[in-house]
Amino acid sequence: MTVERSPKQSVSPTSGFFEGAGFATLYVLPIANAFFKPWHVNAYHHAYPVGSIPRAIFFLTLLVWALASLAISVADRASARKSALIWSALTVALVWLLGRIVAGILNAHPVAAARVLVATHITMATTVVALLVLRIMRPALLGQIFNAARAFSTVSAFGMLILLPKLGLQAFQKEAAEQTAFTNPSLAMPAPGQPRIVWILLDELSYNVVFQHRPPGLTFPNLERFAQHSTSFSNLQPAGYYTELVIPSLILGQPVADVEHIYGRPFRYRTVDRGPWYPYDPQRTIFGEARRLGWTTGIAGWFNPYCRILPGVLDRCFWRDSDAYPMFQGPLYYERSTFRNLLALLRPQERMDPFAALPVDRVTRIHDYLKILPQAENLLRDPRIRFVMLHLPIPHPPGIYDRSRQSLGPTGNYIDNLVLADRTVGELMRVIQSTPGASETSVIVSSDHSWRVNYWKTISDWTSEEQQVSGGRFDPRPVLMVQLAGQDASRTIEQPTNAMVVHRILQGLLRNQIHSDDDLDRIAGSAPLQNTTAERRP
Repeated sequence: MTVERSPKQSVSPTSGFFEGAGFATLYVLPIANAFFKPWHVNAYHHAYPVGSIPRAIFFLTLLVWALASLAISVADRASARKSALIWSALTVALVWLLGRIVAGILNAHPVAAARVLVATHITMATTVVALLVLRIMRPALLGQIFNAARAFSTVSAFGMLILLPKLGLQAFQKEAAEQTAFTNPSLAMPAPGQPRIVWILLDELSYNVVFQHRPPGLTFPNLERFAQHSTSFSNLQPAGYYTELVIPSLILGQPVADVEHIYGRPFRYRTVDRGPWYPYDPQRTIFGEARRLGWTTGIAGWFNPYCRILPGVLDRCFWRDSDAYPMFQGPLYYERSTFRNLLALLRPQERMDPFAALPVDRVTRIHDYLKILPQAENLLRDPRIRFVMLHLPIPHPPGIYDRSRQSLGPTGNYIDNLVLADRTVGELMRVIQSTPGASETSVIVSSDHSWRVNYWKTISDWTSEEQQVSGGRFDPRPVLMVQLAGQDASRTIEQPTNAMVVHRILQGLLRNQIHSDDDLDRIAGSAPLQNTTAERRP
């Protein structure tokens, strides 16, 4: 079948149907890539239901299918000149779609992906010129090229047999709304004089930048004041590189090398790469142990779905993570309706990979901070909760604070976030000190990992100040400071200590086994060192 045809030639009623399906498959594949895998990392970190994004992509698939089929049907019924014009546009579109898919495959290599897209644009321009020349000089060869494009799109249509069922399964499954906050209704007031533990975890706080190589002209008075009345670990070896692995490790008390993100299944983890999977049993965590020892427990946190992975061992819980769908440059959010997400998808997108030097969404990070901080303060003011964990999304990039204006905003950088983190610690400590049990409260300020310079410097909003302060080098030391109840002096433990010591310290406090620096020394010495800082992905 040739495209250059007589207007009187009969046209099949299904003209364009299969070819349109092929164009739709090629167009949607990079956008929907995450939903073809059993691992749903992004969905795992968002509150269920999470069907609005796959549903929007499902309808986008049908829309592109219909438009492509219509264009091909019109071409089959049009004059030879108009048909050639439409198929020229479709052939150039195929070049773009193929280059876009290759760039998506290279998602872990931003430079290579960018080069592929540049080469794609050059090829598209060259194709336009070549088709114009062939139209004049070799119309028969032009028809063969169009027929090849038609054949390729028809073969690509078989991908629809996988794409639609996969998307449809996730788009239209019934999902109950997840509980992201709860309080045990049977909580009772503790007896006077009961000890209390507050664990403040500041995401991505660097010991090096805060205490050893501060940015010029900056101080962090609240963190420094806290250090003056606590025991600091100056050579803490991180328990991992990623929040989703480090915090489960610290809570469980053993290294977590991988976690499973299969949607709708119980949380599982591995202790070594490619090792066996184990169920993440909440009763085996530090919160399960606390409950068995008679403590009440509460978390206000970010990123990890705490209320989902720690059911039955928390008396109060709140968590939030609102970041956009990372495979896409447009504003796709699980919290938004299918219609709003579909509108965001209508603008053609070229870069689909999550590691392509894209800036992180600042506005949603501000919203998360503003939601979590009041919950954290409210939890601290609740005397019924004696073991409190607060996981805050700062100073983790992107910058959400303007230190010159001393206000939140979608500007700034990691250094600005450090100022915000310091201010937040000051606010939280003032709340703690205002509670009746302040004198009986031990406070831990720590971070899951340090400032991951080697990753963030590849992001497009990396600043010259960040480069100057970091020197472009990654110092892996996170922060750990322990202020025992009534402690007034400062002390620094300089020996290399694995961050898993946090779990041991919490155990010691829960069991009333830590009363002095000597007890901390003993526990620090019993935490074995191990290499857990290797990067496994960008």
